[in-house]
Amino acid sequence: MKKDLIVICVPLFNEADNILNVVDDIDSYIENTAFSKFYDFNVIFYNDGSTDNTSEIIQNNSSHRLISSPTNKGLGHAIDCLFFEAKKLNPKGVIKLDGDNQMNVNEIDNFLNHEKNTQLDVIYGNRFKSSKKYKMPLFRKIGSIFFKYLLSVYSLKINDPTNGFIYVSRRYLEDYKIFGSYNAAQQILIDAKLRKLLVGEVEVSLIQRSTGRSFIGIKYPLIVISNILILTLYRSSVKFLLVPGILGLLFGGVLLIYDIFLWVTKRSDFIITNYVLFLFLIGGFQLVILSILFEFIKNKK
Repeated sequence: MKKDLIVICVPLFNEADNILNVVDDIDSYIENTAFSKFYDFNVIFYNDGSTDNTSEIIQNNSSHRLISSPTNKGLGHAIDCLFFEAKKLNPKGVIKLDGDNQMNVNEIDNFLNHEKNTQLDVIYGNRFKSSKKYKMPLFRKIGSIFFKYLLSVYSLKINDPTNGFIYVSRRYLEDYKIFGSYNAAQQILIDAKLRKLLVGEVEVSLIQRSTGRSFIGIKYPLIVISNILILTLYRSSVKFLLVPGILGLLFGGVLLIYDIFLWVTKRSDFIITNYVLFLFLIGGFQLVILSILFEFIKNKK
């Protein structure tokens, strides 16, 4: 009986101090997991323009596939490329984990067990549910709380929205979309929700980063929010662009007809007396064009 495939995807940037342990942990997991009875495993590393010898370490110590970018393009771009390459293999699902050695690779079993029992399309690791308390830096904790409440606007109840330990299903990969190159964690959740896919969490344990540096800084929430806005408009262009655009054109048109009527009946000396109508006409036209553009992009894809 042919086994389903699980692809393990690992984005990397300057992880020379950590990657060897990650490679060894992944190899050990694949060899020893009980899920090897049900799944074959494929591993893809993506080196996002590292300036250290991350690539050399993987090439010398692993037979897994390595994709390398000559320049650093961002975690969002790396995840997008990994998902794109994984999708070609038609897997049952993809596990995405980081290359910083913070994640317990054996906890991939937690995701596969949870998916087996719930049939969820997107599963996020929740470090805060673990009995091993994770001490998050203050700035990142504030960001995590902020995104938790932002996701609640989309009716998403996720307690650890910045966690990089993620499972996505074949159904998610069929038509996923990631905008921008900075990060993708919150976009994955919102994209799944807007597509009416099933989302959930599973307990994981993370250890504090011992070497290397997190890429998250003050600009993180600003960039992520703008990408979320674009994604929302892309997925719901009719609701948020076309309908308001048509209403704007109709309202502007009514105001224009009324002004012309006043002028024709000589109740006004000017054809146009209410310049607000231009705001409705021009704004409505722009929204309709933008909606058509988004729909064209989706259909072209």
